[in-house]
Amino acid sequence: MPAIAAILDAPEAPDVFGDEGERPGDILSPSQVTTWMSCQMKWAFAKVWGLREPGTAASAFGHAVHEATAEAHRCQMETGAVLPVEAAIAAFSTAWTREVSTAKLTPRHDPEELRGRGAKLVERYMREIAPTLDPAAAEVALPADAAIGGVRVRGRIDVVEHDGRVRDTKTCCTKPQGMRAKDRIQVTVYAMALPGASGHVAVDYLVKTKGRPQLVQIEDRISHGDELLVQELLKKAQAGMRGGNYSPSRLASCCNRLMCGYADLCESEFGGRVPFYPEAS
Repeated sequence: MPAIAAILDAPEAPDVFGDEGERPGDILSPSQVTTWMSCQMKWAFAKVWGLREPGTAASAFGHAVHEATAEAHRCQMETGAVLPVEAAIAAFSTAWTREVSTAKLTPRHDPEELRGRGAKLVERYMREIAPTLDPAAAEVALPADAAIGGVRVRGRIDVVEHDGRVRDTKTCCTKPQGMRAKDRIQVTVYAMALPGASGHVAVDYLVKTKGRPQLVQIEDRISHGDELLVQELLKKAQAGMRGGNYSPSRLASCCNRLMCGYADLCESEFGGRVPFYPEAS
């Protein structure tokens, strides 16, 4: 059995950039790599110029749901019991009020409708997924010396189970047919860099449909091909970040105001128009 307990005593990597002598791109998280792959300027706005991304409805919703599920994981770790459903919903509602107060919403967003949708998602998660988990550790930071293929990495894992399985929770708008590419990259990085991880990974998708909320659990084991891809992506992303030439990805499906809080800044720097919604293909 993997020595999961050993990870709890490992020194954590710092959560933010700015350490003495550290440059943007020196230490990479999975989200930095996938952001770089989707839009170099979005990465540069945050990591080169240190501009905090204004919240969107999607990011506010995701953060609020994550806060509720994280509270549930902590409760299981500390007490061995599942957090009451009402407490998890209250944690979501409190977080949603805070997050949405600074988010840039589009005309189609009704904050209270989204609050109700999130409460239903959290309720279903607590009734159907939370009782099935076997957490050994929650909100686990990768060790400060974690590296893959010579590239230092950092990250924070939602849950590590007793069998060494790395588990993450995601919100999304449409039901996934399999583990999304960016999520596979993320859990592969975690499984490669975390001492004691077994190579088994899982992503719990909370689908925020307007009707009955949906839950999709996808479990897998990372392959040698997954590991090779992550090593190549880390090396190439780091080289590009250090190169200093960044451009926006206006043709990317994520280039819209629903998903990017830098839209106004990007328009002022590069011209053109960032649409409110994803453009039809």
